[in-house]
Parts: sequence; structure tokens; C-alpha cells
Amino acid sequence: MTILLADDDRVMRTLTATFLKRSGFEMLYAQDAAQVLQMVKNIIPDMFILDIMMPGISGIDLCRTLRAHEATRETPVIMLSSLNDPQTVSNCLNAGASAFLCKSDMQLLPAIVKKFICPSTPNPMPRQEFQAGVDVK
Repeated sequence: MTILLADDDRVMRTLTATFLKRSGFEMLYAQDAAQVLQMVKNIIPDMFILDIMMPGISGIDLCRTLRAHEATRETPVIMLSSLNDPQTVSNCLNAGASAFLCKSDMQLLPAIVKKFICPSTPNPMPRQEFQAGVDVK
């Protein structure tokens, strides 16, 4: 399984990749949204993990763009942020994110990823349970 991770912070990319590589995932990396959009012309990963605050196009706007294109519309997107307020979470989910994770809870990332992209994982959590009660309609 291949995950495309977009974060402008090299240290966070390394930390995030460390958590996921230990779980056996292959990683692709992008520093910003423009690089992600260039990469998806050649390969569609099994999942996107996007930082919210990146230079140029934000992760939230990138999520909207990915949802608007047929090739990436159904690909799970996890949004990462150091912000954990209800408005930020709501904005991410309304943009089409599959899940939101605060960077301070990074140790949970492999389990969340597995729920979305590993078909052998028993009892995947319904999308509503990841939304912490936020209505995305």
C-alpha cells in the first residue's frame, strides 16, 4: 500500500513516515500541494495524508481539489494539523477529508490508516465515527 504524504516540514515528514514505514506502508513525499498535483498525474496512491498549513495551496484546498477529480475522488484523505479546534476539524471534513488527526496524536496514525486502506483489518470504523459528531452534509 502506498501513501502520499504532503507536509512542508521535513521533520514532520520524517516522523510521520517513521510511524507508517514500521507498519509496512510504502511512502511517497511532497513538500506542497503543487507537488502532489504533479505527482498524481503519474501515480494514484492508496491514501493521501495532508498537512493543513502548507505554502501556496492549503491542505484543505488540496483535499477539495482531490475530491473534485474522478481519479482521486474515492482515495482516502487524512488531514494532519497541530490545530485541534472544532472549526478546523469541521473545515477538513467539509472539504471531503476521510479523517482528521492532531499531530500531537501521531502514534494513532498507523491504526487510522489501516482502518481505511487494509481490507484485512476487521470491523473498519464507519466514517461517521471518525467525525466526532461533525455533520459533513
